[in-house]
Amino acid sequence: MTKPSPLIPPTRDDVVCRVCLAADAKTKLISPCLCDGKRKYAHLQCLLESHTNPSSPTQVSLKKGLPKPLKGQFVPPPAPEPKVALSNAQWEQLSCKCSTCNAEYVGDAPVALLKMKLEALKERKRGGAVVHTTAELADLLQKQGNYVEAVSHYKAALSLNETSDSQSGIELADLNHKLACCYKKMGHRHFAVAESHFRRALQLRLKDLGPGHADVATCKHHLAMLLHTVHRADEALELAETALEIRQAKLGPDHNASKLTHELVTRLKKEIRMKSM
Repeated sequence: MTKPSPLIPPTRDDVVCRVCLAADAKTKLISPCLCDGKRKYAHLQCLLESHTNPSSPTQVSLKKGLPKPLKGQFVPPPAPEPKVALSNAQWEQLSCKCSTCNAEYVGDAPVALLKMKLEALKERKRGGAVVHTTAELADLLQKQGNYVEAVSHYKAALSLNETSDSQSGIELADLNHKLACCYKKMGHRHFAVAESHFRRALQLRLKDLGPGHADVATCKHHLAMLLHTVHRADEALELAETALEIRQAKLGPDHNASKLTHELVTRLKKEIRMKSM
């Protein structure tokens, strides 16, 4: 953790880390949430430690307040108490949210926090929590557009889930579906792999949820979109029509999901009709 240096006065461009209270260049700190003012910036490492050490300086300073200095006298922030290790339950419940503004962290902070959480859970052999955190990290990386690393973590989560004693077909289906979506976003060279994972997800959802479930319709819709992209309109139309029936029955014809599938069906029918002319 960065230590404050009272001997070096901050420059006009410096800001203060909300954890260690050290003044530093703005480029060396992050603004991870919606907090403003004195709590806007933090060193990444300081932020991570504030979540994993209940005795971190930021919590001491917020709860007890800083000592009031005498006139002209510098009083440093209170020294942190000895580091207390988190319990297994605390590691599992560790979230990527700011405790002050309650906003989800953005940028590098949530990725670094989840990676640290994942390593701690692996060391403690927390099987189910490791699978969940691996998938959570993959979701975040995909959301941030880091598809290559997201694929790696989805694969790891799939492998862990498939060998788990508490294997869940629904979880396997969800992971396959998300992995397929990720491959699809990576471009045409990955479409074949994406199709195989969409079909695996569909197979698992049909088995566990039944043919009329909304999640089955979602899987069919996404697979139809992929097949449409690779010019397999006939196969795509069959899937899209089934997805539309399910969505209209479960969600109603005015739901956005139903409208999207209806548009896809209309587009596919038009293309097939024009191709046959």
